Amino acid sequence: MLLGLMLMLAPFVAPAVLQADTSLATIPVGQQPVAIAVNPANGKVYTANSGSDTVTILSGEGNIVLAEPFVGSRPEAVAVNAVNGKAYVANAGSDTVSIIDGTENKVINSVQVGADPTAIAVNPVNGKVYVANMLSGTVSIIDGFYNVVIDTVAVGGIPNALAINRSTGKVYAANAPAGSITLIDGTTNGIITTIPVGTKLVAVAVSPATNHAYVLQQFGDSVTVIDEASAKVVSTIKTVDVPAVVAANQTTGKVYVASRMTNTVTLLDGKSNAKLTEHYVGDRPIALAVNPIGGQAYVVSEQGNLLTVLDGNRGVVLTSIAVGKGPVAVAVNPVNGKVYTANKGENTVSAAQLALPMFVPLMSTRGGA
Repeated sequence: MLLGLMLMLAPFVAPAVLQADTSLATIPVGQQPVAIAVNPANGKVYTANSGSDTVTILSGEGNIVLAEPFVGSRPEAVAVNAVNGKAYVANAGSDTVSIIDGTENKVINSVQVGADPTAIAVNPVNGKVYVANMLSGTVSIIDGFYNVVIDTVAVGGIPNALAINRSTGKVYAANAPAGSITLIDGTTNGIITTIPVGTKLVAVAVSPATNHAYVLQQFGDSVTVIDEASAKVVSTIKTVDVPAVVAANQTTGKVYVASRMTNTVTLLDGKSNAKLTEHYVGDRPIALAVNPIGGQAYVVSEQGNLLTVLDGNRGVVLTSIAVGKGPVAVAVNPVNGKVYTANKGENTVSAAQLALPMFVPLMSTRGGA
């Protein structure tokens, strides 16, 4: 996303004391919501409910449950293509991807993929859908128009995370025990190269602003930076102990790294690879989302039941608000700024419309090396 006493005041930015004028709604969904995605084109929200084998579809206006179709067994991940309106759900228990029509709010196809699909990503430019199949050691590539698998790429042992550079179309697959990144050509579907990084990779993010990928190792204390043009590691940035989640602002190139050990988020400059600031965000931060338009980053802490908002441009905490119990996923609609958290601990979604305050700095920040 646990040791709060490990935090010393000096290295961090104090939280904002001003409260946001916040509209917060709580919507019951299916059992064990574990993933969430937003279609910014129509405002619809999709929540994958792993315990009930369903996806709850919410309206962007009014937070109304529009439908809750059954999908495959144990849905673990969901992604949306805002261009064609479809939502894609990776079902780890049935080795399938369910495709939901964004207009009719129903499942229109079920596509067989590899074993234990647990990560999914969509390229809205070419419509391709990429699915990481952990137990098969493959990535399935689905044609978003015809809804069929057009290629299966062997990437190594246990791929557990995916990221797409929407500018170049290249795809990064993190191979957990192999400690490598497989770089896939988005046009030919072929493997460009495999890049050794370390051991037990847990997350990867990519920024079109810098054409760099950022990779986390489970027991590391740093971020590995890969340059896409050379397909080589160009930097290792020391951050915090046990970084677990990473996200990049697609416009500015700023990078956010959350640690479950120190309960903090570190802000990095993606262009200079400098560590800018570090912030306490509640117990066990587990998920991040970034608004590329407003520049805000949103992090949820599973044990703290908090949604913390950071201003990525100024590197400050804007506010923290209480959400539902056990939030494990977060998504933001960049068009209207509405934020959604999937609360696994109580089978709800929290929908927050934040009117963010002006930040009043209480103390200076300290950048990192």
